[in-house]
Amino acid sequence: MDNYHLKTEISTFEANRYRLEAEHMGEYVVIRETEILGLFPDCDSAARSALQQCSAEEPFLLRQIGRNYACLSPAAMLGRCGAGPFEETS
Repeated sequence: MDNYHLKTEISTFEANRYRLEAEHMGEYVVIRETEILGLFPDCDSAARSALQQCSAEEPFLLRQIGRNYACLSPAAMLGRCGAGPFEETS
């Protein structure tokens, strides 16, 4: 998915960037359209929450606060593809 599809989400992040960096540096934020869905301590918990809150057709932005790029964990991509629930592997 390219940045064109996430234009609203990126704009929402940028509008809230200074507050997020001041209060939540290093945490992960999930944004759908103009709504911040949550703040999380790690990428996996952010991805799990995003997958629960967003339909398969809805784009969302998952980004570490303080980083200059968005991230989507491989687990989130597998979840989007219908690979099933997240499970610990050994």
